[in-house]
Amino acid sequence: MIEAIAPEVFVSCSVEIAPKWGEYERTTATVLNAYIGPLTARYLGNLDAQLKAVRYRQPLQITQCGGGSISVDKAMGEPLLTLDSGPVSE
Repeated sequence: MIEAIAPEVFVSCSVEIAPKWGEYERTTATVLNAYIGPLTARYLGNLDAQLKAVRYRQPLQITQCGGGSISVDKAMGEPLLTLDSGPVSE
């Protein structure tokens, strides 16, 4: 409903971010996601657009904190998954 009313607002939904954790962990994860979300989503969106502008054809993948990678769209919606992912990539 919020996305329909204000599509420019970044929304973090705890059931999507941390659907299995306890109350404290779920709240913490959702708040952190909401905090880093707008900046991370803007950065990744700009990066993806710039890559497409220079005709980079491969889909952009972002490293997760636990290893592996996710799509840029998932990383923009759930940036908490990418927190501290740098050491994993090395």
